[in-house]
Amino acid sequence: AMADCDENAMSSRCRSGGEGTTRGSAEYLPLDEPFHANLRDRAANGQYANLYFARLAKLRPAVQQQMAAKWGLSEARLREMQSKTLDVPEEAECIVLGTFYAEMKLKPNVLEEYTRDPLAAAAPVPDKYCGPGDKLIIEDETGRLVISGALVTQAKLVTGVVLAVRGQLDPATSIFAVNDICIADMSAQPPLPASVTLTESEAEPRPTDHYLALVSGLNVGAEGDGEHMLALQLLCDYLSANVGGGEELGLQRQIVRLVVCGNSLAIDGDKPTGAEALRPMKAKQQRTLANSLQAFEAILLPVAASMPIDLMPGITDPSNLNLPQQPFHHCLLPLLARHASFTSVPNPHCFELGGLRMLGTSGQPVSDAHKYHETEDAVDTLESMLRWRHLAPTAPDTLPCFPYAMADPFILNETPHLLFAGNQSRYGTRLAKGADGQKVRLVAVPDFSKTRIAVLVNLRTLRCHPLCFQGYGH
Repeated sequence: AMADCDENAMSSRCRSGGEGTTRGSAEYLPLDEPFHANLRDRAANGQYANLYFARLAKLRPAVQQQMAAKWGLSEARLREMQSKTLDVPEEAECIVLGTFYAEMKLKPNVLEEYTRDPLAAAAPVPDKYCGPGDKLIIEDETGRLVISGALVTQAKLVTGVVLAVRGQLDPATSIFAVNDICIADMSAQPPLPASVTLTESEAEPRPTDHYLALVSGLNVGAEGDGEHMLALQLLCDYLSANVGGGEELGLQRQIVRLVVCGNSLAIDGDKPTGAEALRPMKAKQQRTLANSLQAFEAILLPVAASMPIDLMPGITDPSNLNLPQQPFHHCLLPLLARHASFTSVPNPHCFELGGLRMLGTSGQPVSDAHKYHETEDAVDTLESMLRWRHLAPTAPDTLPCFPYAMADPFILNETPHLLFAGNQSRYGTRLAKGADGQKVRLVAVPDFSKTRIAVLVNLRTLRCHPLCFQGYGH
């Protein structure tokens, strides 16, 4: 049956997911154009300051609109109170609009990678960048201003967030004391399809409901982990509708698409960064990568024969380090690339499925944002990103990305119906609500190699159903 599934056609048997039964389907529309980096975006001599200026210019009107609504200020009064960082009056209340920056002593210094002794061991990268003595700063086109206040700390801001702060300057310390803050909040959202209902009374799943499957951290190629490979095989058999019966088999056949959210391949140790990442791979590393790719392809081929798959790259996968990560090259997975149902997509990945707008990453923006604060909650961070209107605010400061000059592709011009992040330490979900009626299902997709959990999303109710593939020892 697999031999009939070439790049031009797929037999009904291939798409059935089981003998004699057709798998459900949903209309799919890729929307990844902003995340396909061209040669200009990849230019090594680009200046990252342009990206911050483009972000500030794009989000300034949205923040100003929220300022007027939140603080009840007229347009004239708003202009009167606003001030640039270098023109803040002393002991008079004013508003400063700019980009937040956290000056942290524990943050790695990229220049040290190139100035240190090449024979000396690299300093370990701390799990957290935050610590005592950190400075909180707001900057605009004219300069920087140190800010302080309980509200700023409680907001759990990260570098790159565009916001407005209201308060006054202390002339003795030259620190701006903040008494209130304002962010862009959620952008407009496309209307929900008529078939979708988010009410509690309609929450019970129906036999005709369709599902999206999300999984991350497959970690194929890890040595000596037979239990993990067994869980992987069970996952693929489940998605292919080759296990179970009755209602369970009916549910499996209603899974209309699988999105693999990065970190599909295992690596030995930590992935190199900075100057180390630019060095050619050693022969042993190349052989290990080739073996991992072949094993990954063998695992995913039966699934691709029964349902559509979107494959996103992650931090451990053979793709560029900078965001947006570009799709797997078809030469890396030649057998999968022949399937019309297989699509190699960038990270971040945006698409419509069944009329629902969906957006997600392989988890790097969320994981990097967690380094700015002691507490970690992926769902909270996803909701904050929605309200900041930005998918990767810490890029390019502590999260590598391409030096975009004219526009910031990570700005959330529209609010999706589903926002997900892969490779998180645990599963989590929440329905976030905006001031203008926006409703967004947030999903933290756990690392499968550590949790054995995949996630199903009901396309009618946007409710999530975790699938656990634990072994006997758990």
